[in-house]
Amino acid sequence: MHVLADELERSEALGPFAEEDYRLRMADRLLQALDTRRYDVVRRAPAPSARRAQPTPPVRSASTHVTPGELRSTPGMVVQRHTVQEEGADTVTTELPCCERSLTVPADSDLEVEVVCPFNRIRYTLRLAEEWDGGLLACWEVGGEVLLVKRRPAKRRSR
Repeated sequence: MHVLADELERSEALGPFAEEDYRLRMADRLLQALDTRRYDVVRRAPAPSARRAQPTPPVRSASTHVTPGELRSTPGMVVQRHTVQEEGADTVTTELPCCERSLTVPADSDLEVEVVCPFNRIRYTLRLAEEWDGGLLACWEVGGEVLLVKRRPAKRRSR
């Protein structure tokens, strides 16, 4: 009976401010009505999709250091990084999660870009999210390791 009363409170079926005594009386009436009709109250098994629910990927905050080994071993991990936007510019610059290299992208909160770090061979999906202070936060979702990456040739310096 107490379980049913707690469910009535949680679902707010009787209103958000119903007193416990009133909820217990309603639960008792419901159980009497079910007993009169010869129904049994049983606990329902969770749905098959709920039993096989995938765990949520870990999220690392912008101030947390993550090694390339951790990134390779945890596909789906989301690593947040701060962005820097020059005054009046329509682009933002952010660090890659695996190294101190930076990337400049358009300052668009709907941005979604596939990025590969050629040095650590890790694939990411970069999304920009708005922060509470009005800035943008870079959210890097780890896609996994890439086996072969073509690097751009180094620029030759003129003498």
